[in-house]
Amino acid sequence: ILNIHMENIEYTNLENVLNKYVNELEGLLKNNALKYKASGELYETIEVKVEKLGVQWKVQIDLTDYYYYLANGRKAGKPAPSGKILKWIKNKKILPRDKKTGKFMKVQTLAYIISRSIGKKGTKGKGDFVAKWTKEMNKKYKLDIQKAIQKDINKFVFDIDSLSNYTF
Repeated sequence: ILNIHMENIEYTNLENVLNKYVNELEGLLKNNALKYKASGELYETIEVKVEKLGVQWKVQIDLTDYYYYLANGRKAGKPAPSGKILKWIKNKKILPRDKKTGKFMKVQTLAYIISRSIGKKGTKGKGDFVAKWTKEMNKKYKLDIQKAIQKDINKFVFDIDSLSNYTF
């Protein structure tokens, strides 16, 4: 009787391919995030990692909650958080002026006006670039992942040292 447990297989080739996948995907996502750079928060929070759970691997993408609104837009009805808008105004070094008088106004006033406008009109989403690039990368790496798994299993099966722990 040969009793093989899948968790005894060393998936070195698979881990190498998944690490390459994760690094490339993170790079693509960060590169794409630069197109929408407001405060830099989106770019800085993008993290793609691979986690091994027994004999399963999970690729996880972490990023700021702001991404949801960037991708999907914001429905009218509720003002946007003026604190975030205020931070954006300061990062962009915007000096707001009143259209009628030409006088400078407080940045807090501009943040309130923008927040209220977003609440009334909403915003249009830019599209889900995370889903787009993940789908592209899955296509690109599918065969590499399959080959890596095959190599790791073949190595396990044909490695005499690994079979010495089993009884026939």
